[in-house]
Order: sequence, then structure tokens, then C-alpha cells
Amino acid sequence: MTGPSPICVVCRHLARDANVCTAFPDGIPAPIWNRLADHRQPYPGDGGIRFEPNPALDQQLVADRLAFEEELNARMAALRSGSGV
Repeated sequence: MTGPSPICVVCRHLARDANVCTAFPDGIPAPIWNRLADHRQPYPGDGGIRFEPNPALDQQLVADRLAFEEELNARMAALRSGSGV
């Protein structure tokens, strides 16, 4: 894993010095880290802890990151379905 997905960067649960968070203290699963799973939805082993915007961050940054995530998810879905973008 190289760097966090945009949604992890703005999550209140992310540990700032490692690839771990409150939901996954032993490591964020690759599907979440690599944007193959949306952790705004339940994920096995998360203990009910999911993405929450970090209130300590600039909220425009949070909104921009979430908008980017939505756009990227839509493009990836289109590519998987074969319809392109």
C-alpha cells in the first residue's frame, strides 16, 4: 500500500502515522485502501465504525475529497461495466 485513498485522508478515524484506523487497528483492508470498497458502507470486521469526516480538517477539503471519490467511483463503475466514460 502506497498512500491512503482520498476518503481515508479526511476520515476522523485514520491514524496519521500508519495505514491503520479505529475500525481496523491491524491495518486498513486493501479493498478500502485501494478504493474497491466504499467504507461509508458496512465492511466485514469494522465493528460498526465507518468513515466519518474529520471535523478538525478544513471542511472544503473534506467536501472536495468526497466529490473526487464520487467521481472516481462512477468512472471505475463505468469501466467495469464496459461502458467507458
